[in-house]
Amino acid sequence: MKLFKPVFSIILVLASCSAAACTPIPDAHWAQTPQRVKERFDSVDSVELLTLIKARQVKKRNPQDDEYSVEEATFRVERVFKGSSRPGDTLVITAHSMCAVSVVNKPAWLLDGRTLKPAVLPKQWLMYRHSDVDTEITESDYTMPIDRASYDLPILAQLALAHQRADGRRPATAPRASR
Repeated sequence: MKLFKPVFSIILVLASCSAAACTPIPDAHWAQTPQRVKERFDSVDSVELLTLIKARQVKKRNPQDDEYSVEEATFRVERVFKGSSRPGDTLVITAHSMCAVSVVNKPAWLLDGRTLKPAVLPKQWLMYRHSDVDTEITESDYTMPIDRASYDLPILAQLALAHQRADGRRPATAPRASR
């Protein structure tokens, strides 16, 4: 019985941590303010406007050797606000947690407000990320379809210019024409 209590406590803590990781984000986190855009910009080393090239289901294996399917999304970099990527580079993102959402909304995680059917997501996405860490698409203000990110774009252009002047680096890249 003495061993049971500590083990049970550890299991409870781990379960609550994994559950908390996917909990809804507070409304203040979604605030469309220059300050919130700057907080996101300052908290990562890469901010890019991307276009989805393809999304597909791929098979993965977990440590117990069970097979499961995840979405693998390939993006083309269109504009770089911060980071070492260049327009035309590709970025492959594979879902790796229960918090990941689909870039093509299958399974649906976002509904059309008028029809209450699964929304058709745009191909362009804005991503704030750490380039040395696996990124995945989550329902957050760090990975947003362009229709949710339009507020950020003019502010990001100003932040990118100021950041690159401070670093003595080249100006932010202009957006590429969509194909």
